[in-house]
Amino acid sequence: KAAGGLGKIRDVRAVERLLEMLLSDPIPFVRTRVAQALGAIGHPKVIDHLIHVLKDPEWWVRIRAIEALEEIGQSSSGALLVALEDDDEEVRHRAAMALERMGYVQEGIGILQDEGFRPDIYRVLLLIGKAGVTEVLYGSIRAAKGDARKQLVRVAGEIGDASAGHVLRDVLLESEDWSFRSRVVQALGKIRYQEAIPDLLACLGDSAEWVRRAAVEALSSLGAEEHVENLVRLLKDPVPETRKSVCRVLAGMEGEKGDAPVEGLLADPSPDVRAEALRAVTRRKIQGVEPKVRQLLADTSEEVRLEAAMALSAVGENVSVDAILRAARGASDRLAEALIAAITWCHQGPFADLLSRAPDPLSREQVVVLLEAASRGTGEGRLDFVSRYLEAPDPRHRSCATFALRGFGAAEVADLLERPMQDPDDRVRVAAVTVAAHGGEEAFITLSEGLASDPHEAVRFQVALALGISGGRKFRDTLLALGRDQDPTVRAGAAMALSLQNDPGLIPAIRDFSLDEELCEKAREVFVRDSPDLLVARVVEEASRRNMMETRLFLGGSRFALEKDLVQRAREALSAEERVRALEICKVVATGQSYTAALAILKNDPSPKVRICALDLLLTIRQDSEVARVVGSALMDPHPDTRVKAAWILG
Repeated sequence: KAAGGLGKIRDVRAVERLLEMLLSDPIPFVRTRVAQALGAIGHPKVIDHLIHVLKDPEWWVRIRAIEALEEIGQSSSGALLVALEDDDEEVRHRAAMALERMGYVQEGIGILQDEGFRPDIYRVLLLIGKAGVTEVLYGSIRAAKGDARKQLVRVAGEIGDASAGHVLRDVLLESEDWSFRSRVVQALGKIRYQEAIPDLLACLGDSAEWVRRAAVEALSSLGAEEHVENLVRLLKDPVPETRKSVCRVLAGMEGEKGDAPVEGLLADPSPDVRAEALRAVTRRKIQGVEPKVRQLLADTSEEVRLEAAMALSAVGENVSVDAILRAARGASDRLAEALIAAITWCHQGPFADLLSRAPDPLSREQVVVLLEAASRGTGEGRLDFVSRYLEAPDPRHRSCATFALRGFGAAEVADLLERPMQDPDDRVRVAAVTVAAHGGEEAFITLSEGLASDPHEAVRFQVALALGISGGRKFRDTLLALGRDQDPTVRAGAAMALSLQNDPGLIPAIRDFSLDEELCEKAREVFVRDSPDLLVARVVEEASRRNMMETRLFLGGSRFALEKDLVQRAREALSAEERVRALEICKVVATGQSYTAALAILKNDPSPKVRICALDLLLTIRQDSEVARVVGSALMDPHPDTRVKAAWILG
């Protein structure tokens, strides 16, 4: 009764005593009345304590705490957003309930409707949904318009709750917008809504390619094995895209049920369908189809020939080698790469045997395939064959022969690299630097350093990677100079190379690189997994293995994933310096999804330096009244540096 009375008179002098009772009184009913009283008083000081009470073992105490936070209003939203990231599932759920009842969800949807995609708002809505509070979210899908509607569908898919299925299914049947339908189909697959399988099967024949593609992916995730008969019937559809989509579903099925239909599609009249069937053969490694695949090496379609070569690299045998060599005549660069993979898989025996099966005379493209086979093969005569083409009149032969040297020992090629590094063709010089880096001999790397001022940017880029892979500190000045190159790709190579050295003394330089937007954009384009460039692939592998924050900044991939990882590091790293570095790098890639995590760091981190960095990150993400309230609360921070920073921002 005393607590209730204090709440009615709303005297802030009672806050301290009420907080003490809230946290220590053993009687749940007392704690509920105290929570109500604190909500009625509404002092900012009580917000964090009410958040703590969301973990109270008694459910009615938690309910009263949420009601108190709702009564306090918008000034409590920051604390509730922090609670969305809490480790306790119940706290997350209660905080999400409070935000929904305060109108935060509806307000966020309105922002998406008016302003378009906002990563920070999207992230909050996703967290609220994942906490199990979805009524307003799902209910708004029907009423929302345009891109906001697509974003809500995407949120529903990422939440992964099958209860959204009936809403998604309804809007799928109603909509005439193909881009919206494709998003709905994707979401139905993500939530694994089994009741939607008939609709997804119907979407395989949709007039829009993106809808058909999404239906294939959705059916694959749902498991289409039970619907093989329905799928096989669709293989008679007159539209090639439908047959192609069905083939994709069959390719992803478990067991052997899909093998026979896929084999039948190898003779489909459409080259697109034949190519898709070959991709399915590669994925499923279907046995007994090699003769049919081998015949398709002579197909009129370049795409079919390419996929046939790729399929032979999965199911081919020695008997296909002659056909592969014949197919190399006149092959494009792309097809030649696939044929190299096929011959590497299929050929059994020494290189001399392969050479004896090659036609005479050799075409330009057949020489390219055999040079690579010599590099990867075994037996005598390989180096002699490669050496014949190091001074060939055709620059492509010279570059391929130079690149083939990587398959031999350093002692065997010691006298063969210097001339290619002086070749007039930049492709040959690039190959020479690649081989030097691959060999790893200091003398080879020093030779490469001499090309740091090469007139062609592709050569300078490879030099940067070669010097970085070597790990030699004596090349640091050269790399720093390449980091000032006029070409952004070269600068990206130098930045990545220097970041691999993991030297604290280089952090200022790497921070400067991180502010070079052109460099960072180019780096994320270039440094991707499965790059065909040998040195790029090696650098990416090494960078991924070390998992250093500075290096991650230059790696390709999703900025959202990088931001998520950096924020996680900022929350969990043991040293304040490492947490500060994570937040500083996060500012460079901030998309907005780290908003709630930054709020939590500002509230909970013990280091004032980290809290100051969290303030900077918040301002990078957004600058509105909500952030202003958060910054205002930092004026009560226990450390003067944080208070000064907050005052400076507000000023």
